[in-house]
Amino acid sequence: MDHGLEVIPISSYRRASPAGVRAHVAVVEERKGGGWGVALVAGWMLLIVAIVAHNWVQTVGSIRALPPAERAQIYERALGDTETACTTPAAAEGALHDHCVHQAEYLVLFPECDGRCQKLAQAILPHARR
Repeated sequence: MDHGLEVIPISSYRRASPAGVRAHVAVVEERKGGGWGVALVAGWMLLIVAIVAHNWVQTVGSIRALPPAERAQIYERALGDTETACTTPAAAEGALHDHCVHQAEYLVLFPECDGRCQKLAQAILPHARR
């Protein structure tokens, strides 16, 4: 039965043509330069993470540097506003939802953020779902 298939001897695989070798070398040489691109992207990502972390540390530091009485007043006002505005059905989406998320992120930075505050923040902040 002839299915139009040709048997190719194994010995022909061992002989590589000069063009085939050069093409393979060119592919290897092209891949050598790719490491710099990855390193550059990783460097930029690391820089962005460092800037965000630095800003977060400055924000926490500025909150904690406030005089305790003034910090407590700001915290109580932010907590009251968040409880009033962010526990309504309208806060489930849109601009009010975005505001509430920012408020919850702000509240948890205060050392005064107790169990009540943590519970409120958890109810507002988005969580990863399985």
